[in-house]
Parts: sequence; structure tokens; C-alpha cells
Amino acid sequence: EYSLKAVPLGGFVAFPDDDEDCPYPEDDPDLLRNRPVRDRAIVVSAGIIANVIFAFGILYNQVTTVGFNEQKFEPGVVVRAFTNGSVAREAGIEAGDIILSVDGEKLPAARKSVSKVVSMVKASPNALMKFEIMHLAVDGAPEVKTVPVRPNGVGGEGQVGVKLESNSSINRHVAQNPFEAALLSTKEFARLSSMVWNSLTGLFTNFGESKSQV
Repeated sequence: EYSLKAVPLGGFVAFPDDDEDCPYPEDDPDLLRNRPVRDRAIVVSAGIIANVIFAFGILYNQVTTVGFNEQKFEPGVVVRAFTNGSVAREAGIEAGDIILSVDGEKLPAARKSVSKVVSMVKASPNALMKFEIMHLAVDGAPEVKTVPVRPNGVGGEGQVGVKLESNSSINRHVAQNPFEAALLSTKEFARLSSMVWNSLTGLFTNFGESKSQV
């Protein structure tokens, strides 16, 4: 039996094999349980494959109409705010400043730059760290601020009292032709699939960290 729905947002597969009112004899070759393993695998996989194709179709439609948001990264990280008693603010760093390097190590145009700064600060309690700063409100060359890193009261890790975010901007990209649309849809599909896969595998590989979220 087949059905065509006006809004194809779901579906199901039913087999008469285990139905008490099954009208077919038990040895009927068209019953699923009597089919070869390859046939059964294809039938069982059909729903998953249909969902994958449907998901790709949604992505393709999105990229050709409203487009995808693309995050463009620039070097450094942005100081968004401060915590109470921030030593970074006392050292002259201001909200909106861009940290270009820490102790002479340049921060690349990437999402990981934020975690890199956090790791460096945590690993340097009681140290004097040099932050190369670019003030957005002031034209001119970057300047270096020396910030004393304070140990926190929990594990003794270093802290300077800043809230950081990536130095990036968001642009909306709409595909200009079918080839570009297919390429962008494939790229986004692979990214989303990777996120799902990493989330599932993370339940086992990092169980100690993820068990509290289950």
C-alpha cells in the first residue's frame, strides 16, 4: 500500500508479517521475513534514505531562497564584557577591544582563538601576560597591555576577568546557480551530519563529561 501526503513531514512502514489478520500464507515469498537479507536491508533502510534525501532537499531550497548564514573570522578575539574585579579592565583594556596576540603569540582568524586565550590564561596564574590590543574606537597602531593574572579560588587556575567572543561577522550567502547550490547544500549537510555524529559518539568517548547532560 502506498500513500501520497499533502504535507510530507513524516511517514511509517508497516508489514503484514506479524499481523494476526495477515491474509497471506506464512511461506509467501513476498513477506518481508521470507525475502533475502539484501532485500530486507534495502526495505529497512528506505525510510532513513528518504529522510536524508528530504533533508538535503530542504537545505537546497534554503540556499537558493533565503541563503545560509556564513561566519567570517578575522584575526584576534573581541573583549565583550568584564567580570567583577577584572584585572584586565584595571590594566586599561576596554570592552570592544580586539586582542591580537598573547605573550607574542598571534591569534589566528578562527573560532578556536577564544579557547586558546582561555587556556593560556588558565595555565598562567600569578604571571604577567602581555596582551596586544587594538582599540576599535581609536585609530592607530596596536598597543601592548601588561595584565597580572590572578589565580581563582577553586583550582588555582589563572583568570583576568574578561568575557571573550570570536572576532567575526555574519554574512548571508544565497547561491547564484544550481552548481553552487548543490555544493553549499552538500557542505552544510556534511557539517550537520558531523555535529550529530560527534554528539552521539561523545556520549561514549566522553561519558564522564556528558553523563550529567543525559
